[in-house]
Amino acid sequence: MNYTNPNDLNHVDTPEDWLNCSLIFANALGFLLSEDEGVVIDNKGDMNFNLLFKTDNIKKIILYNSGEQIKIIECDGDIEDGTIIWMARSEEHANFFNTLKNKEMSISIDNALDYLFHYIENKLITKNFDFCEKLFKAIKLNEYSVDILIGLLTITLPWKVKLISRNEYFMALTSYLLTIYEPDTVENLLRGLK
Repeated sequence: MNYTNPNDLNHVDTPEDWLNCSLIFANALGFLLSEDEGVVIDNKGDMNFNLLFKTDNIKKIILYNSGEQIKIIECDGDIEDGTIIWMARSEEHANFFNTLKNKEMSISIDNALDYLFHYIENKLITKNFDFCEKLFKAIKLNEYSVDILIGLLTITLPWKVKLISRNEYFMALTSYLLTIYEPDTVENLLRGLK
């Protein structure tokens, strides 16, 4: 087999070649995947996930960036090959982010906003402020529409005094929006939401 040196037709891969290439690709993935971001990989071609986990019948894995390391875990769900997923610090945050992203991309922005408003409002009414604090710190601004990002500010406005991280989120969102829109537009979008 010659996967590591395609320009040399007589080359035969060695274990050292494989290790070196693995380290190079893991380093590259560290630049491509943000912290706690992962990608689903199907078991196809010459890949053999069963060797990694010492078990049979592993169909998919998730490669994800955690603490500047690329880690590999088994993927239990039926998620499409190549799907980027959020490996949040809690399963609840991960489910929230993945559902929100799926609704926004595959159904409609209105459906995603309904989900956002109902979910967050329920957390706030039941005084689960910690969930929202972590959400403000974990949400990746460039991965969601402006509607979703402003929707998060809107639904949390009545509880702004209780949410310490909300002001940091407001400032980060303001800076992010200024990379997309003119200052007057940003001011209009965020009016009354601080």
